[in-house]
Amino acid sequence: ATARVLEHNMKVDKLGHLLEDRTDIDELKKRGIIKETTGLAPALQAKADKLEKKMKSDKLGNLIKRRSSFQDLEQRGILPSSAIPDDLKTERKEGKDYVGMTDKTGENGINEDQKESVPEPLVYQRETKTFHLARILLKIVAMMGETGEITAKAKGTLKDLIVDQDPKILKIAEAFDAEGDLENFKANLLHLTTE
Repeated sequence: ATARVLEHNMKVDKLGHLLEDRTDIDELKKRGIIKETTGLAPALQAKADKLEKKMKSDKLGNLIKRRSSFQDLEQRGILPSSAIPDDLKTERKEGKDYVGMTDKTGENGINEDQKESVPEPLVYQRETKTFHLARILLKIVAMMGETGEITAKAKGTLKDLIVDQDPKILKIAEAFDAEGDLENFKANLLHLTTE
């Protein structure tokens, strides 16, 4: 029995020393190991980060789709011909556009008769709207939880609905985004927790 107590005490001492030597949370935040707190539960933080990354990716994709081609910039006098690398000039002569941009042959250098066999690129604009609504919802739910307007259980229920992208909660958020009526928004969220 004393051997077990001694072993237990040794483990407690070792753990105590490890806890004393660990890097403090401010240093971990400075190094980017731990993110600044956003008021979200740690389980939701990863999903919120994933949504934010997806939104940035979608925005960048849309900007790239709309950017001018080298040929267009050259024709408008913005980019001199000498600034275009030779390998890209060769592609233009072959009827292709630079770096996957569109030209007169159609989207991404595809001739109109070839277009039927190539699927249209997916547009994730709906996900961007969903992300925007989810951010609004998460911020308001976190605020309601901090101010005591909802219980921890209700807060958890609402966050589950947000993460699951429940159509009812997204519709409520969309109405708030359009109208801006905070009290009605909160009342509708509270009503969802009682269903």
